[in-house]
Amino acid sequence: MKAEVIETFKNIFSQMEKSDDKSELVPMIPLFQDDIIVFCGIDYASENRYFFIEIPDGPWEDQQLKSLPKWRGLNIKMEHHDSFGPLKDRYFIEFIQADSETGDLFETIMQNVFDHIVTRAEDEPLFTVIFKVLEKWKSFFKRGGFKKLNEDQQRGLFGELWFMKKWIEANPDTPPLLLKGWGGPLSERVDFITNKHGVEIKTVKDQLNKKIRISNEKQLNITEAVPKIYLYVCYLEVSRNIGLTLQDLVDELREHFRRFSLQLSLKFDDLLRSSGFDDDEYTDLYMNVLHEETYEVDSQFPRIPADSLSKGISHISYSIDLSHCESSKIESETIFKITGR
Repeated sequence: MKAEVIETFKNIFSQMEKSDDKSELVPMIPLFQDDIIVFCGIDYASENRYFFIEIPDGPWEDQQLKSLPKWRGLNIKMEHHDSFGPLKDRYFIEFIQADSETGDLFETIMQNVFDHIVTRAEDEPLFTVIFKVLEKWKSFFKRGGFKKLNEDQQRGLFGELWFMKKWIEANPDTPPLLLKGWGGPLSERVDFITNKHGVEIKTVKDQLNKKIRISNEKQLNITEAVPKIYLYVCYLEVSRNIGLTLQDLVDELREHFRRFSLQLSLKFDDLLRSSGFDDDEYTDLYMNVLHEETYEVDSQFPRIPADSLSKGISHISYSIDLSHCESSKIESETIFKITGR
């Protein structure tokens, strides 16, 4: 998927730099995609961005407009225009950059809004799509927005992405619906859930130390919804020049999802954002997967079940030494086949 909105804003800035006309009019460029018409514009004086989306089915109710998720730095309003470019007598929802320091972020958010609009289901209302996208971004900002992942967090995300990469390689002709069960970025109990199988990803930096950390007593809980859980362990070597960066791995997976569907590509980007990943921020730390191991959390596997704790005891974290779990080890290809059905 091309970044049409971001590129359009760049084109407007380029035109502004070449133009001697510094009028107060906002220079605008239209974008047309099927039945969607949007305009990108920039204010000459402030260089704040404007993004206009036509409302094809007439005006929204005031209550709808008020309910749209908002945050500091973004203004939203609805206006009727007798004449708007080639269009006559139309209503538009208008997004206005209200903070001069957030131009690039505004473009990214509007690109995300546009992408979701053009890939929406035919029966999904425009308002519903916009509301969902804005709600995700508002939640993202509540969590602190983009914060640089530390090395441990980068390794954790790398492990989850590596599992996806290996799953895709083992199931080349299968739509990568595994993505829809990726719960790691959302801090869900298990990193992946697919076909009622849970897969928890662990990374180990020192392969001589086969200890992994279980974050709480519910993480390895066997339930009716998730009757099978597996541990997929990546032994990583971290360096400054050998292996893959997070950005390398993201780019490879992103290209694969794009080949299957635009919806999966958008889902991947949304989940990456929830994980704290920001493009071009993770290009200096390389990771090399030395080997992988997979364990079934069966009756022999050591764990602390939640129902074994006395009342009042919770949030128990503990370590497991995998050198004592050989009887529960299975071939990694097995889990790829099971979850790929």
